[in-house]
Amino acid sequence: MAEKFMISFQSSPKQNEKLQKTMELRGLSRSAIIKEGIWLITGMDPFTLSVAEEFALSISAPLAVVFETAFLRWIAERDAHRTVYGKQPEFGLEFTKDGQQFIKGQRLYQNMRANYEHGCLQTRKEQLRKKIDALEPLLTDADLPDDRQETYRAMHAELQRELDTLTSIQPKIDPDELKKHLTDQRDYIQKYIENDSEGDD
Repeated sequence: MAEKFMISFQSSPKQNEKLQKTMELRGLSRSAIIKEGIWLITGMDPFTLSVAEEFALSISAPLAVVFETAFLRWIAERDAHRTVYGKQPEFGLEFTKDGQQFIKGQRLYQNMRANYEHGCLQTRKEQLRKKIDALEPLLTDADLPDDRQETYRAMHAELQRELDTLTSIQPKIDPDELKKHLTDQRDYIQKYIENDSEGDD
């Protein structure tokens, strides 16, 4: 049985003005706006909310600005991809479901971070290999002064050490999470193909 709550709080004239504008733009009552805000906050994973609040505090920004900025950056990157490649990129590990529920919070963070680290590692290792390959002919170039060759050898050794260190790093992605993600992607692609075929009829 649904319960009825009575909520009372004080707000500044500026906050009242902002609330009134929101009500007019959204076509909602004051109670509906407040209720929507409550369900938005309570629907978030505690880990996500805690991290977002800590970050907002560190940059002296409202929590709403943190969420809005992060979301708009994600949307902007997808739209930029569509402009360049002609289509939206496929979803990554975001919006993956476990049964009927979306995976979120710390579990989602850990999987997405590991996936992103894997991509960053591959890119950085490729950059290092190219730099190392470019330096190698210079290490035995008889036309170069000894001090210049010594400088190149030091640079080569430093790059090789970084490459060896990165090669030893293996981001951990839960195999079950990856399998679930790939299954979701397969289903998404199949539905896209089916819908596209229906449009051609």
